[in-house]
Amino acid sequence: MPEGHNPLGVSMPEAERRALAALAREHAFTIIEDDAYGFLQYDHETRPALRSLEDRWVCYVGSFSKIISPGLRVGWVVVPDELVEQALVVKEASALEVATPGQYIVSHLLDRWDVTAHLGVLRREYALRRDAMQRCLEAILPAGTPFSCPDSGMFFWVELPPDVDTGELLEVAASEYGVSFVPGDLYLSGPVQAKRNYLRLSFSCVSPAEIEAGAERLGRLFRDRGIA
Repeated sequence: MPEGHNPLGVSMPEAERRALAALAREHAFTIIEDDAYGFLQYDHETRPALRSLEDRWVCYVGSFSKIISPGLRVGWVVVPDELVEQALVVKEASALEVATPGQYIVSHLLDRWDVTAHLGVLRREYALRRDAMQRCLEAILPAGTPFSCPDSGMFFWVELPPDVDTGELLEVAASEYGVSFVPGDLYLSGPVQAKRNYLRLSFSCVSPAEIEAGAERLGRLFRDRGIA
């Protein structure tokens, strides 16, 4: 996931993408590029997808759920011609069909909609929400607390002091303060003790005003628990 990584909120620099594509070409290994957030870049010239740098050894996966509607569980896959039949077999084995109404909706919109203008609106709105969350985190977190500020995608990754268990903290946050986040260890497999002090925040479904209200509650939680 080179763009707007979930949950880390980071993106791969273009130089590293080119180096990775070159390695795949040299050593003949396949990369599956999950580019759900590639159209949501905010602060810079658009970075190239890996697939645009190497079309033989990169299989490209995208989603309309992040750029049209999360209720439309429709996406796309771009693979080399010789892998199309195998990809169809894998798709059928994992999910026989994608819901037909959703596919018709997406097709209708792409035929009649100014998608480029729509993406511009998304980028502007999400950038406003991202900026609001950054300001709020800087205000409520202990000085020097590391967190990622994404330049694409929807996620902040926050590192709290090592003695904090964000799984336990979530129960208190939701039940007593009316605010939630995702504990970091839910994104990991194997031993996760070292990541129990991480959490992920998303700004995709909340307005700047709601972000500020949620941050105020989160700040109170941190103060009450002796975190800030």
